[in-house]
This record gives sequence, C-alpha cells and structure tokens, in this order.
Amino acid sequence: MYGRVFDRYEKLDYKVAYALSFFLAQERVWIVHKEEHFGIDGVIYKVWVTVVEGMNL
Repeated sequence: MYGRVFDRYEKLDYKVAYALSFFLAQERVWIVHKEEHFGIDGVIYKVWVTVVEGMNL
C-alpha cells in the first residue's frame, strides 16, 4: 500500500486492520476498502486501497 509494496492486508487481528484503515484514510489519494470474512479460524479482516481518479501516482 504505502510505497506500493503491498496491495492488501489480511489478518485475524482487527485492531491492526482498523488502525491501518484509519491511517490510510488520512491520505486523500486512496479509497480505503474493508471487508470481514467469517471462516472456520475466525474472522479475517481485509484492507486494501485503490487510487482516487485524477491523482498521478
């Protein structure tokens, strides 16, 4: 995401996922997406971003 190293984040820890989503939302160049998937191991929290149209990144 930042620095274009990762394009998504998937973890079981909701605190890290929510902190990351709020951190990324501070930048106006990203649209932050979040999902929760319920599975056998528990809830998987997914966070990813897309670039806002018109931004040259």
